[in-house]
Amino acid sequence: SWSSPVPMEGVNTEFLESSATITEDGKTIYFTSNRPGGYGGTDIYSSQLDKSGRWVDIKNLGPIVNTELDEEGVFISANSKHLYYSSNGLAGMGDLDIYRSTFDSTKQEWMEPVNLGYPINSVENDIYFVLTQDEKFAYMSSLRQENLGEQDIYKIDMQNWKPVYLN
Repeated sequence: SWSSPVPMEGVNTEFLESSATITEDGKTIYFTSNRPGGYGGTDIYSSQLDKSGRWVDIKNLGPIVNTELDEEGVFISANSKHLYYSSNGLAGMGDLDIYRSTFDSTKQEWMEPVNLGYPINSVENDIYFVLTQDEKFAYMSSLRQENLGEQDIYKIDMQNWKPVYLN
């Protein structure tokens, strides 16, 4: 059975923390928050798990990933090399588009995000992108003309996906 939920020491604040993803080793969390000191709206932050089980060393991922508007629905790939998230502050197709940023281990920083493009992104809200461990398939929430409700969940075959550069 599930345990009762407990606050995540060091991450939860009186501000909005609306989405989170944890690396496969359980040692790093990426989350969105509108806490003071960000670039605007909700930003993506990271934090490390210390030996006592407290999340410490909270860092904003900076202006390459974050914008003056909102970043939401953050997801880290199983190999921790790709960070997927939705943003309405980058040039895209709709209100919220899904982007991928790649971690440059040499520079120790996240690279310029790439829009996942059509047909993954649409002119509406596309958010909560989650990859399978083998990265062959993904799931996301989107508002589409053929929806049964407001936001529906879609399965995506990622095996032939290639980055789309809008610049």
